[in-house]
Order: sequence, then structure tokens, then C-alpha cells
Amino acid sequence: MIEAETHALLVPPGDVDQLAGAIDRLVRDTSLATRLAASAREKAVREYGVEVYSRRYEDLYLELAKRKVDITRQSGAPIKSKAEDKC
Repeated sequence: MIEAETHALLVPPGDVDQLAGAIDRLVRDTSLATRLAASAREKAVREYGVEVYSRRYEDLYLELAKRKVDITRQSGAPIKSKAEDKC
């Protein structure tokens, strides 16, 4: 979740005056703009980066493969690869 004053300056939707005020504040306070940008980037990389999603997909694939093996073993059918199915 984006946190006000930590990752961004939040304004209500449609409130043009508050949006203009937030933009003006960032233009005037470059250290605030730099701090918010760095904090938002760090959060994005930590929660949505390539490494995070690679790990999530790997975990998902391993879980699905495990379920398939478990179901096959329960049915008593031999486990075959796709290549074996084509023969």
C-alpha cells in the first residue's frame, strides 16, 4: 500500500487544487521529492521486482507440479512425461 508522505503525496481524486498544491510542494522541496521517489522505487522493487515475481512463479509451478504428481500417485497410474505420451 502506498503511504502518504512516505512514498507519495496523496490527494483526493478530482481535487485539482490539492493536486496543484502537492506538485508545487514537490517542485519547491526537492529533498522531499528525492526522498519520496527513492522510497517509492525501493518499495516497487521489493514488492514487484523481477526477482520477486520470478520466485512467485517458480513456487507456483513447483506447487502445481507437486499436485499433479500427488493426484497421479493417488490414481495409481504411472507418471509419464509429455514425450512419452506422444510415443
